[in-house]
Formats: sequence, C-alpha cells, structure tokens
Amino acid sequence: SLTLTYNEFSGSLPAWIGQLTMLNVLGLANNRFHGTITVELSALTTLTTLALDDNHFIGDLSALSNLNKLEELYLDSNVITGSLDALVLLEKLQVLDVSSNRLHGSIPRALLHLSNLRILDLHDNKLDKALPNDMPHSTSLSFLTLHDNSLSGTIPSTINHLSLLKHLDLSSNRFTGDIPSTLGNLTDLEYLVLANNPHLNGGPLPNLGELSNVVELSFQNTNRTGALPHWLGDLSRLVVLDLGENHFDGQIPIHLSKLNGLELLFLHRNRLTGSVPNQLSHLSNLELLAMDKNSISGSVQPICDLEIQIFVSDCGGDAPEVDCACCSKCCQDSDANCNKDLLLISYNPTWEDRYQRDDYTVTSNGFAVVPKGNKP
Repeated sequence: SLTLTYNEFSGSLPAWIGQLTMLNVLGLANNRFHGTITVELSALTTLTTLALDDNHFIGDLSALSNLNKLEELYLDSNVITGSLDALVLLEKLQVLDVSSNRLHGSIPRALLHLSNLRILDLHDNKLDKALPNDMPHSTSLSFLTLHDNSLSGTIPSTINHLSLLKHLDLSSNRFTGDIPSTLGNLTDLEYLVLANNPHLNGGPLPNLGELSNVVELSFQNTNRTGALPHWLGDLSRLVVLDLGENHFDGQIPIHLSKLNGLELLFLHRNRLTGSVPNQLSHLSNLELLAMDKNSISGSVQPICDLEIQIFVSDCGGDAPEVDCACCSKCCQDSDANCNKDLLLISYNPTWEDRYQRDDYTVTSNGFAVVPKGNKP
C-alpha cells in the first residue's frame, strides 16, 4: 500500500504511479493535487482501495472503469464532472463516495444493482434526473445520501426494495408527487431526511409508526398537512424530530412527551394551535425547541424548568401569544424573518467519521457534530 494523505503535495498525478501495478491501497487524500484522474491509474488493476478525496481533481471518471477489484472508492470534495456511468462496472464496490463534486445526469440503475455496495454517497453534486422507478432488491445497501442535488420526478414507491437501509437522505432536491407510504416498510432506518423538497404534493405524513429504530426524522418544508400523528410518540429512539415549515394544524400531541431521548424538536412555522402540553416538561434531554410562527398560546413555564439551550416561541411584541420567561429568542407576527434561518438537520457525513453522527451539541446557530463522549 501507499498512503500519503494529509500532506501538501501538489501538481498532477505523476506518470510513474501507473508502474505500481501491485498496489492494493493508494491513499492520496487531503492534498493539493490537481488535473485529471489520469489514464495511468487504469493500470492499477489490483487496487482494492483508492482515496483521492479532498484534492482539486477535474475531468471525468473514465480512467477508473477497469479497476474491477476496487472495494472502496473515495473521490469526495474535488471538481469532477461528467456522469457516473464509468463506475457501474466496478462490481466489487462496497463503499462509493463521490460527494461534493460537479457530477450531472442520472443515477444509473446498474449502480444501485451492485450487490456488494453498502455505502453510496452522492450528495452535493448536480444530479438532475429522476431516480429509477424500479429500485432493485438490495442485499447490502445500508447508507444512501443524495441531498443537495437537483433530482426530480417522484420518490419511487419501490424505495422499500432497499430493505437494509439505515440511512436515507433525499433532502434539498426537486422531487414532486406524493411521499410513498412504502417508506414505512424500511424498518431498519435510523436516519430519514426528506427536508427541503417544497415541490412535493401536499398531504399528511405517511405512517412511519413501525420505524422503531429511527433516531433522526426530518420532513421540514415538504408541504405536510393535517394533525401531528400520535404514532410519533411511539418512535422511542428519536433524538431529532424536524417538522418545521409545513402546514400542520391542531394541537401539539401529548404523545410527544413519551420521547424521552429527544434532544432537538422543530415545530416552527406551522399552523399549530392551543397550548403547549405541560407533559413536554418530561423531555429531560431536550436542548432545542422551536415552536415559533404558529398560533400557540398560553404559558410554557413548566418547560422552562428544563433549561433548554435554544427555545424559540412567539413571545415577542406588546401582546405576546406565548408567556415564556426562559425563551432564548422571542418572535412576533410582524417580523416575518424571525428565526427564518434555522438549520436543516442534514449534515455531510464523511468516511473519517464512519458515516455516522455520534452526538450533538447545540449552538446559537443550530447544532454541530461532536465526537462521541466529548459532548459539553
């Protein structure tokens, strides 16, 4: 193996690299290399791991199409263009990360068919076509993140064919149509984010009451309507619940008080009414509560005993709707921009963090990821 990561090497890849034909691992990540991914790399047919991430490579992926022993390919955070077509022949791939580039076009169905693929990270590109309607039955894929592209069309109802998914992030795209009810069949899911897809058809949340493993759930800005469903209280492992910027109505259900592990609760910019259930004071781990820009009224004094770090409600102005002595920020109807920039819960997972979010810390600008055990 040859690993030269986290140095300050620059220039283009040297021609002699193609002579290292017995290499299994080549790591050149986190340097300043530029230029194209040269044809010399195509001679390294014994490679099982190739890490070129966090450089300045340009051009397309064609030079990699015959590296058919590759199991792990990291190309994230470069300036790579073109399509994904060259990668569909890499039948042994287990991890593919080409996020934060400038790839365009569609996600080939054949890519999703790679039987060993466990992790597929394509976020922050320029992919702009529809997802395949007939998603393949996958025996391996557990991590699929496609956020911050321009993917269009409907979310296929066959998404449940990817039955081992633990992480699904489709946020910040241009999906249309209905949210498929088959999402509720993905019972291994721990992280489900569809936020910031404002062109989806309006309607209630699909029934996700069987997702007993889900830790993070976000449907912010997806045109959801109706009352907050009672089954939300059955998702006992929830840490993040983000339902902000929708059209939910009715009262905040008491059932949410059953979510003992909840740390972040976004209910802002909806049409919720009534008072806040005193039972929410049972949420002893809550660090962020956003409930502004609703028609909620009354006192929230019992919740103040939780000492929430970020608590935003309609407690501003001469005639506040909410009596809140502990809120970190008070909004009012006359200020349309109040609390408008709350962060989505999407994050950019990396291989260095094992594609996991271990913990949370709340700051005045939202929240961040911190290593497990280092939470302040």
